Amino acid sequence: MEAVGILLSLVVIAVIIRKGYKLLWAMLAGAAIVPVFALMRPAEAVEIALNSVISPVTILLALMVASITMLGFVLEKTGLMHEMVESMTQLVRSPRLLLMMLPAVISILAFPGGAILSAPMLDEAAQNMEFSKTHLSMTNILFRHLFVLVSPFYPAIIFISGVTGIGMTKFILFNLPIFAVGTLIANHYLFRNTSHMVAASKEESLSLSPRLVNLFRSFLPFIVILVFYLGFRVYLPLSIFLAAVTALFLNVPKGEALMNAVRSRLKYLWHGISWPVVLTIVSIMLYKDFIENTSSLHTGVSLILARGFPITIMLIIIPFITGFMIGNNAASLGVALPILLPVLGQGNYNLGQLGIIFVSSFSGYVGSPIHLCTYLTCEYFKAPLSKVLLKVNLFGLFFIALALVVSLFY
Repeated sequence: MEAVGILLSLVVIAVIIRKGYKLLWAMLAGAAIVPVFALMRPAEAVEIALNSVISPVTILLALMVASITMLGFVLEKTGLMHEMVESMTQLVRSPRLLLMMLPAVISILAFPGGAILSAPMLDEAAQNMEFSKTHLSMTNILFRHLFVLVSPFYPAIIFISGVTGIGMTKFILFNLPIFAVGTLIANHYLFRNTSHMVAASKEESLSLSPRLVNLFRSFLPFIVILVFYLGFRVYLPLSIFLAAVTALFLNVPKGEALMNAVRSRLKYLWHGISWPVVLTIVSIMLYKDFIENTSSLHTGVSLILARGFPITIMLIIIPFITGFMIGNNAASLGVALPILLPVLGQGNYNLGQLGIIFVSSFSGYVGSPIHLCTYLTCEYFKAPLSKVLLKVNLFGLFFIALALVVSLFY
């Protein structure tokens, strides 16, 4: 019954998301199904739920997501995000590099469907480049998501680090060669016929020095994070909050007093927090903890492995399928990790195996037909969704193969 409940919850989650409802409601529905089929007593279910919500890991993840969404909102409202893109456009001379970097900058915001922001930028930057709609869509999707493999602001990395207790830096180092090789291959595939092309010419009114100053000023909030977190080991959510506060003092319109501008912007700190996303992370943790308190699925996986089924195949299939079905990387890991961690040895995890789980989940999520970025990108460029999905999933299989190679060194 427990296994039936978990499988049913997966189907319900996928259906609710496919119907267009928020992931929060899908995860709560899934979390409600598991204890019912596990025949948990109401008091036991309530205790698990309370312990899940107040656990240090859940609180850390919630604070991380709250601070990141706050920072993204402040950057947008103060115009710093636009200034980042503008300063890069003035500084980057290579059209290839510019097309790669524009989706990457937008990925800093780390919110669902963010590819729709970079799609118009790509469209403008590629005006005199002979790009098909499919290639533009692929460029937007791949380079928005490749860079999040090595981003400490990516919710899925925050999630797997919090659950396993392994630092984000170690996951980023595992993903680094996958990111590097994946970027080179994507660059060659997408831009192999563009060496003779140039970006649309724009009159440059600024010399190099002012452009570098603009670039530094626009990226200053992220420099603040690096200084406080890496330099002084300040609690990461607090470091991100300090970066958001720093952004309030930047890009003040001419003629407006600095402190007046800051006072009027203080509301961004509260309004910038995406509470639905914060609650979604909590719901994912709730779902994960309910699954961890069941035993039949773990027993089933252990029996399959005992019969000689390669564990590496399980580490690929389960995260990939959940990522593909759910279309959300953090939620996919919230399903896959409670199933797989017990058979990996609680508290004694191998980073190579966890890296395979992460990349497989990532690949399934990026290639999912209900992945919002893919859908919105194809809608904007009027590209054939089926063709784009096929190509993205081929890249996903390549990323998994790279993860298998990297795992050999752990």
